[in-house]
Amino acid sequence: MKKPELKESQSRQVNTYVELWHASIVFLENGMANPKGSTYQYMASLIFAAFTLEAYLNHVGYLGKEKISSWEDFEKLSPRKKLNKILYKYNINQNKSERPFETIEKLFDFRNDLAHGKSVYMEKEELVSWKSQEESLLGRTVTLKTEWEKYCSEESAAEAREDVEKIMLLIDEEAGTPENPLFNSGLGFHSIEPAE
Repeated sequence: MKKPELKESQSRQVNTYVELWHASIVFLENGMANPKGSTYQYMASLIFAAFTLEAYLNHVGYLGKEKISSWEDFEKLSPRKKLNKILYKYNINQNKSERPFETIEKLFDFRNDLAHGKSVYMEKEELVSWKSQEESLLGRTVTLKTEWEKYCSEESAAEAREDVEKIMLLIDEEAGTPENPLFNSGLGFHSIEPAE
């Protein structure tokens, strides 16, 4: 007897911003658990937090309860301009000199510094005193850092995540869709049935 053909169907909604959000916490927690070399974990957490917010803004532009007409044109804008567009659309006030928006300004600066990275030459000269005969230059750490290097810290990464979440919640109150909760990574369907 010949086996019947089967028809397999799949569909899936992927909310990319949720996956990026998850990556951000994984890197932050790894940095906290392993302080040695954690700078790169915090850097990654910050970058993924910035990517999360930008991906969420795209999500709202396309799938918010009031789809923004011609969002395709806005998608090419900088993350700051996208944020301003969404905030204006949903009548959400922002004060860039206070958290959470102050943090987002720093986070977007950090993202841009890395996304459009440039090599820089820095120098510093200072008089140092020796505390004892055994202390040597080998025991000193590098203190000359760029602004983005200084930003790669546990405190900055935790604050960025907290404030990205606050902004996403503010926007979600106005623009979210009940059938697609804020931190839902998406839905998928899979079925197999006899082919007709």
